[in-house]
Amino acid sequence: MNNNLSTMIPASVFALSLTYGDSASAQDVDPVKAISTFYDAQRRVLGFEDSADNKSKHWLSLSIVGAVADKDDPASINDLANFCPTAQPNIESYARVRKLDGIYNNILGGMTGPLRPTTEEYKAALALLEKADNTFTDLFVRYGALEKVYLDAAVRYKFAESKIEKAKAENDIRIAERNWRIRGQKQEVDAALFVLRNLGDYFGNAQNEKRKQLLDSYKRLGLDFNNGDIEGAYKSPRSEVSPKVETWEQATDWVNVSFSQDEVTTDYDATNTQKRKFAFGSLGFLQLGVNKGNGNSTETRKVEVSKFSYSFDIGRVTIRRPWLDTEVFYQPQGWTWKKADNTPEYPQVSPGPDSEGVPKPSTVSVYNNVPIDCTLLPTEMVIARNRNLIATVSKDSYASIVSSGSSGGGGGFFGIFGGKKKTWSTTKIDETSTDVTFKIEAPSIAVIGLISEKLPILPEPNLEDKWPQNAWLVK
Repeated sequence: MNNNLSTMIPASVFALSLTYGDSASAQDVDPVKAISTFYDAQRRVLGFEDSADNKSKHWLSLSIVGAVADKDDPASINDLANFCPTAQPNIESYARVRKLDGIYNNILGGMTGPLRPTTEEYKAALALLEKADNTFTDLFVRYGALEKVYLDAAVRYKFAESKIEKAKAENDIRIAERNWRIRGQKQEVDAALFVLRNLGDYFGNAQNEKRKQLLDSYKRLGLDFNNGDIEGAYKSPRSEVSPKVETWEQATDWVNVSFSQDEVTTDYDATNTQKRKFAFGSLGFLQLGVNKGNGNSTETRKVEVSKFSYSFDIGRVTIRRPWLDTEVFYQPQGWTWKKADNTPEYPQVSPGPDSEGVPKPSTVSVYNNVPIDCTLLPTEMVIARNRNLIATVSKDSYASIVSSGSSGGGGGFFGIFGGKKKTWSTTKIDETSTDVTFKIEAPSIAVIGLISEKLPILPEPNLEDKWPQNAWLVK
């Protein structure tokens, strides 16, 4: 392998070419070995070099069921930014049931922070925001309602697509800011919040209410009231990617990586495959979207491949979520759960990676009847373009591939072709009495994976702190 990269390359694009088998070899390729080796190769290209003393804080999740989202489908890209992947190296489902915003909101509703020194300054600030029974004061409720109007206008301004929309939002911001400042006594309330935070009260009720307000504003932006959406309908909060989707074509810094059959055979590491917990049942060359009566699912089919080569350009784009305060995920000692009668075992958002640096799933992933587990926090998307494949398979397998590719039921071929909505088309190059050599081309840009940060043990409250009576502490 020719690889001169020693660090992670931001927003770069790589030309990647892989070859398994040659004209002199008709031995079928093992999909487990092929996909695992391909995964390891991309980890190296992207700078994921682990050593005994230095485990990468990042984790790569690659699709084995085709494109996860396409450039011409911004809703799916936005939805993908709101996705907590499982603790596996492969994405094997299009289901977005692990919604990051839902998990984040559930955490905010169930967390509590430690007690802080009750100085006169602290007591005065808290009294401005909360009553003795821990409900909010009329002032803070009014402040929050006016803040909501301001945030809605500010978010609309941020994502306005025309000068008229931007001008209207800008005017709404001015009106909302004035009302918030005067009627909501913004200066006094902000000063009280600053006092609490300055004294270490990061996760109190008032601070979390501010986080929820911001989240709700970005969720409301995703609603399309002109097309039937109503207040309270679910849509992923509006996120951003950098570079912007419309500029993905102009990505630069190309690097070529190539493989031969000998290198693939040499590079396969069975220990890594087992350690990273690939979903072996799903490691086939052909994944089909099927309807099993209770929703869409995927099905793996055996395709005997005697040789293949494929190439594509690969790039990285950063995910930005203005609605997410990552402090919640990276200050594990600063909060714990409130006691909940309906949750007998202490839940964890993340149990942290194991000694090998591999993320682990949470064994208790529900708090107060809602999911709260998210062991990986995606920070980047892996995109690909100019996907090309030449492969030789049996005639029966080729017929299955052609049929599946034209059905439009979703699914993927060789991990990078097909997808949730897309089909693939084939061009026959050569044919013998038993085999067919064919070509697939997919020039469009698509998301084929995610780069995430491994979350620490969360929560892991500091037992040396003093905690409120309703705090759930496990010693």
